[in-house]
Amino acid sequence: MKKTAMQLLIEQLESMKLTHPNNSFFDKGIHEGIRCAIREANQSLETEREQIEEAYVSGDLDYDKVAMPKTRAKQYYKDTYQ
Repeated sequence: MKKTAMQLLIEQLESMKLTHPNNSFFDKGIHEGIRCAIREANQSLETEREQIEEAYVSGDLDYDKVAMPKTRAKQYYKDTYQ
């Protein structure tokens, strides 16, 4: 499966969290910052999904020049990114 930019960012942040030792006050601050960034990125996934679906509906036209139904856009996202 392909991954969206947001999914890749979350993976990178989770990897960063694992690579920083948590043995000092400063490192604890880094961990909390990374956890916060992961939480914010996860909350943005729904918006990203909606944007991808909207782009699919408006950009993928059939032969009659009628926009694809939203149900097909949702299926496209699910098949491609989940």
